[in-house]
This record gives sequence, C-alpha cells and structure tokens, in this order.
Amino acid sequence: RNVAIGYQSGMTLTSADENIAIGHEALKTHLTGSKNVAIGHQVMLDTDAGTTSQSSSENVFIGYQVASGTWTDAACNHNVGIGNDVMRGALDGANYNVALGSEALISVTTGDANIVAGYQAGNDITTGEANICIGNRAGDEFDTENYNIFIGEDAGGGAINGADKCVAIGKSALDGAITTDGTIAIGHDA
Repeated sequence: RNVAIGYQSGMTLTSADENIAIGHEALKTHLTGSKNVAIGHQVMLDTDAGTTSQSSSENVFIGYQVASGTWTDAACNHNVGIGNDVMRGALDGANYNVALGSEALISVTTGDANIVAGYQAGNDITTGEANICIGNRAGDEFDTENYNIFIGEDAGGGAINGADKCVAIGKSALDGAITTDGTIAIGHDA
C-alpha cells in the first residue's frame, strides 16, 4: 500500500507501508520505514546505511534533494522538511525537526526538535537541539548549541561558541560572537 511515481522512486520498499514517493529517485533505497512522504527530485535518496536507517518513519520531505545526504544507520523519525536542499546532512538519528525554506537546517546530523524557517535558517546546526530560528539566515553560524531562540533576518548569525539558552529578536541581533549562556538581545543590531 505504497504510492511511487517517478524513475526508481520507492524501488526497494519491501514491508514498508503507507509511503508516498513522487519524483525521480524519491525514497530510492528505503526498505521498511512507513508513513513517509517524499516528494521531489532525490528526496530521501540515500537511507540505505543499514536496516535501522531504512526503517525511518513518519517523515514529510518536499522539495529538491531534501534529506538526500548519506544517512548513517540510525532511525530518523517525525521530521518535516520543505524547500530545496533542506536537511541534506548525513542524518544520524535526527528526530522531531521542522525545517522550512531553501537550505534550512542543511547540516543537521543528530540534532533533535529544532524548528527553523527561512532561507539558510539554522544551516550550520549539526547536533544542536531544541533551537528556534525564524528568518533568513537566522542562527546560521552555530552548530552544537541548544535551546536558543533567534527571530529576525540574520538574528543569532554570529559565532555562538558554546552559548546555550540565548534569545535574539530583531534584524542582526546577536550577529557577533557570543560565548555566555542566557545572553539576550532585542532590537536591530542588538
């Protein structure tokens, strides 16, 4: 009970159920994971590191090469990625992420529960968790930090070196380097 439309889309699905794969090589190497929606060119392309990654379920990926990086053998579940080149990192157990916008959350590997919206929003996050980045390039210069909120174009765009639980609201707020947990900046260039 899968739907596959496009050259080599869903070609290795076996006991998987209720998947939708539309586009050239969408869900090409997936095996048993169910309830995935993969729409676009090479979406969820390279999930065949092992049976655990191939059992990833309940993801919604729409766009060009979304979640198309080389996955490791860890399940990635309950993610939503919409836009071109979204979540293209070597996914390694990333769960519960929402990424909207071209190149949003492009480097994520194991990071969980991140919410990003905007062009290149959160694009350097790899293992960071529970971050919110809204705006073009919001939070685009940190990778492993957690629990940050960046709202506005280029907000949190500086090197956030080990700083967790920071808040930046406004265009280019916290656009410089910070290292202190809990830093708050509100306003343009704050």
